[in-house]
Amino acid sequence: MSKGVVIFAFNNEQIDYLAMAAWSARNIRRHLDLPVCVITDVTDTARTAEFDQVVLTESPQTEQHRYFYDY
Repeated sequence: MSKGVVIFAFNNEQIDYLAMAAWSARNIRRHLDLPVCVITDVTDTARTAEFDQVVLTESPQTEQHRYFYDY
């Protein structure tokens, strides 16, 4: 495989990034006809079925905080 798309999806308490990544994967395949790989910490195979390849890793830990005031 020489072409494809990689999406990072690590959920938090407010945002389900894996759901957004699955939506993106469907549209990438539909419009670009490219395989999609997701890098995530979610182990539920039903939630990762949308992707051609799943790379499981630990969620990155950081001391930086981002605050969104619109929640």
